[in-house]
Amino acid sequence: MHGPPTANEVYAHPAGRGLPVPYPLLERVVAKYGLDAREAHAMITTYLDVFLELDGRDTVVLAQRPAPPEQVELPERPERVQGDADAPSWLDLDPEYLGFVEETVEQAVEEQAP
Repeated sequence: MHGPPTANEVYAHPAGRGLPVPYPLLERVVAKYGLDAREAHAMITTYLDVFLELDGRDTVVLAQRPAPPEQVELPERPERVQGDADAPSWLDLDPEYLGFVEETVEQAVEEQAP
């Protein structure tokens, strides 16, 4: 299934590769806290990784689909194919965990505020 990200999807891509593709949670975090997209995406994926580690992928992620080439910037390996472990994808998160990630980002931003 191609198309734009759904409300519960987060862009998953190996760190440092490509630019974060806009998705609803990223757009909310950028708008609410004035972070740039890279910084906001890094925070989102950092906290998502914590929940994946603590509660397991099968609990946190409901589904995964590859991100189509038109949604992705792949500067190092444009020949990358679907199914490549390094390929970017969309993770459809359990809504509860999506909320946990957003709340954790909010707490982190508030703690960093002067």
